Amino acid sequence: TFLNLITHTRANPHADAEALEQLFISIQSLQKSEHVSLSELRHRLEDIPSQTTRTQSLDFYNLYAPVAKQYAKYLECHRFYDFADMLNLATDLVQQMPNHSFNYQYILVDEAQDLSTSKYLLLKAILAKCAKAKLFAVGDDWQSIYRFAGSNLRVLEDFERIFGRTTYRGLIELTYRFGQPTVKISNRFIQQNPHQSRKKVISHVKRRTPITTKLNLHKQPRHIPQDYQTVDAILQILHAKYGEEIFVKKIQIISRYNRDIFRLIREETGKYRHAKLINLSESNTELEWHLSNVTHKLRIPFCSMHRAKGITRDIIIIINANSGDHGIPTTRGNHPVAEVLLAGSDAYPHAEERRLWYVAITRAKEQTFIVADATRISPFVFETSPHLNGANVKVCPKCHRGIMQERHRRDGKIYYSCSNYTGGCRYATQ
Repeated sequence: TFLNLITHTRANPHADAEALEQLFISIQSLQKSEHVSLSELRHRLEDIPSQTTRTQSLDFYNLYAPVAKQYAKYLECHRFYDFADMLNLATDLVQQMPNHSFNYQYILVDEAQDLSTSKYLLLKAILAKCAKAKLFAVGDDWQSIYRFAGSNLRVLEDFERIFGRTTYRGLIELTYRFGQPTVKISNRFIQQNPHQSRKKVISHVKRRTPITTKLNLHKQPRHIPQDYQTVDAILQILHAKYGEEIFVKKIQIISRYNRDIFRLIREETGKYRHAKLINLSESNTELEWHLSNVTHKLRIPFCSMHRAKGITRDIIIIINANSGDHGIPTTRGNHPVAEVLLAGSDAYPHAEERRLWYVAITRAKEQTFIVADATRISPFVFETSPHLNGANVKVCPKCHRGIMQERHRRDGKIYYSCSNYTGGCRYATQ
């Protein structure tokens, strides 16, 4: 009934209905993963300190609870299991089986920083049946970016206590992907958070892997996608550098959100002049880019920063490196109902967004390009682009988070002020 209501009353009803559906799915998955009943969830929501947030959360719960009950009934009637069910059921079955059914000598865990409560409980149930088994886990707290999906970084950080076994830790500090200055820049950036593990990554790669920022200095007409011209200019630069070899280079465009693909093409047509969307799906989004005066066309995949984890490309182009709700770091938090189900967050500001940016700038073997709007550059860009100052850009000498922009007084005189006005900087010069 609620979905039918918003479908008939909202300006973009289908998007609203889809967003609500995805939120229900996310909450349901987290609730099962954390082994939280509906009644316990309600008690947690009633304990939210803010009255406004508490009221809104309980209103959401009143919509969500009937859907969750109906979903559980549907699964039971059809003998269906979702992924969270399979993890929990597997844990129950392992606990019920006799110890002699398990004779594992070694248990290996990859991506240990992404262990959720359900995965951790399954692993612990198996270990309880194999007292002599050796547990070998590989994880990187620098790349823990899935808290919103239930991963609990505390499992990795407090590994020895949680698993109750003598633990030997070893650091992997050698990379074969990228060289300097990306090694130095990324090391310094991620370890600004004192809660991240301390290590010094060094590179086996002799070639340089620079990080270059390109700003949208031109004011684009409303009908032109925001980052399109800058990305086109980058590709022209690469073609001039590599010639025909550019067509065998692996180039990837990534951004904070999947919807940022429309910063490169027109949403209503799926293309804009040289760029054309030829695939659009969660697992495979791809652009066809036609360079000026070149017969062949580039095929360039696009993905979000979360999906970029684990990939390696020759050249990475990061778009929408801007501040704000839909930029990086995003100022949008998790839904308050999801927040009461998630593991405690890091106290350091934008801790997970910082790890996400670290993932983004460490995907390229040869070069990373960053595309941002000159008037609202992400603070992360200032940290990872030490040479942002140039002929067309002057970084604010006071806050180092904005750029000096030309302004005009009413009397016609020109002055310069920092673009980081919303961030609290009032620096200006005559």
